Amino acid sequence: MAEDPKRPVKSISIFWVLSVLLVVIVVVPLVTYSWKAISMSKDYIEESLRERQLKTSIPAAAHIQNLLDEYRRRLGDLVAAFEVYSNDPDAKANFENLLQRDILGRYLSNDTLILAYQDPQGNQFTAQWKGLMPNEQAQLTNLVSPVARQCLSSGQPGASPVFYVRLAALGRLSEPAMVLTAPIQSGGQTMAAITGIFLLQSVQDSLTDYSREFSLFVTDDKGNLLLHSNAAYQGRTKDLSTDPIVERMLVSGVYPTSAVNYNVTKRVDGKPRTYLVTCAPINGYRWLLFAQVDREKYYAPILQLRQQSKLWVLLSIAGALLVGLVMAGLITRPISKLAEVSRDLARGNFSQRADIRSRNEIGDLARAFNAMADDIQDYIQKVEAAARETQQLFMDSIRAIANALDAKDPYTRGHSERVSAYSMIIAREYGLDERNLRIIEISSLLHDVGKIGIEDKILRKPGALTAEEFEIMKTHPPKGAQILGGIPQMREIIPGIRHHHEKWAGGGYPDKLKGQEIPVIARIIGVADAFDAMTTNRPYQRAMTLAQGAARINELKDTVYDPSVVAAFNSAFHKGLFHQFVRPAAEAKPA
Repeated sequence: MAEDPKRPVKSISIFWVLSVLLVVIVVVPLVTYSWKAISMSKDYIEESLRERQLKTSIPAAAHIQNLLDEYRRRLGDLVAAFEVYSNDPDAKANFENLLQRDILGRYLSNDTLILAYQDPQGNQFTAQWKGLMPNEQAQLTNLVSPVARQCLSSGQPGASPVFYVRLAALGRLSEPAMVLTAPIQSGGQTMAAITGIFLLQSVQDSLTDYSREFSLFVTDDKGNLLLHSNAAYQGRTKDLSTDPIVERMLVSGVYPTSAVNYNVTKRVDGKPRTYLVTCAPINGYRWLLFAQVDREKYYAPILQLRQQSKLWVLLSIAGALLVGLVMAGLITRPISKLAEVSRDLARGNFSQRADIRSRNEIGDLARAFNAMADDIQDYIQKVEAAARETQQLFMDSIRAIANALDAKDPYTRGHSERVSAYSMIIAREYGLDERNLRIIEISSLLHDVGKIGIEDKILRKPGALTAEEFEIMKTHPPKGAQILGGIPQMREIIPGIRHHHEKWAGGGYPDKLKGQEIPVIARIIGVADAFDAMTTNRPYQRAMTLAQGAARINELKDTVYDPSVVAAFNSAFHKGLFHQFVRPAAEAKPA
């Protein structure tokens, strides 16, 4: 019968076995070894700490430089697209053609806020990230021109100091940014400059990732704070040129070519504190990365351990060596088995248990380990169940909001649920991954959340809307985006809410986007929304059949809807995937 691991078992203490052996065997070598360990010097510990500082600061500086170089590379790719035509006689016309084809917009991304083309005559073309508000666009555009003019004058790439921006689309978080510029040249002459504003949040995040053991911060070569691993110092610049840690590097007036180690003593809360510092250059930008640690705080637990170890180190080493030599067969095999089970547990195999045989301390440890494994397995199962319950609660809450919104208009009861179901079907046929399927599920459920801000008399109007009423109705997508814009976790679903009424050929609302400018989730939700509207009774039209609705969707391909999304819709339609969600026209009446 299997032994109950939680039932107390009488143990044979290994202490008595070791006591007999310690009387017989000379322990002088063990005592000598333990004293060598205790006498380890602070210099050796500091050297080890220095080595870890170097192994942290040098890769951190290189990583930050690589991230900054990636922004320059992207800018260089855009410059190269123009320089292909720079030697043509009609280069200027070719440049304008590229700009008219929105080449700047194609290079925008979530960390690229603005891209601008400027020539020596003062002509400027600008593309902005779609998440910028008009006042934000104006403020950021004003930062581009001075850097671009300097580039046109010098013919050399340039950069602005780091600054911080607060954007509504980013939840009003303050994020670091900088302006980079590169010249478009032909035969040694500068024809124009490409300038961009890039968010440096990835640089800030990488600094935080490297700061597990040390406090890290970055300054320019004048001592101005740019980035800091401590959240308390993020979001603003600060002059650190008089801080002893930074001043030590600035006082020589020479920019370092490699990492430098040094000690600095300064007063903190009225008391002198000694810091171990490593400074590594971020080449190409004249930035300095500092890794610092308070030496006294670092040594405090070591000094305390040193006092305690005089007894405990001797006993533990003597016990380990004696047990290893004399009782290897009794202890080594159980420990090896326990270690293997521990590794299985660490890999997530919570069904493994240690085979309990011995009745000494190792046996107690094995039984305690098995009990712990049982508790961990039970806890993991509870956590997973709670996570599933929380996820279900979140989705049920989203659906409740959608149903409450649909209930404002008796003709749209169940509309949001059906649009979500259609969107998921089309998205799967389109080939979106699980992460984007999750995004589109939530976005489609809340695609009409902006109608909360539309008067009931317009929503419930039994006939066609007037032109003035339709203009009011057209405000529901941006209202929906604004309602959810203050929730950072909803950032990815907002494009589907704001842009599901845009048209493939342009002319939609609210932003008159066209083609690939329209986010793919919005293009999919737009088709699903229209298909449900066509196949259900509305005050202004009777419901079409499924086939009529599908035919109408295809008629509007290339003008209103993305052809590739319509192709995915057709694939799903021919498989009969929509039939289970569509109510017969006779049932699709207001309650």
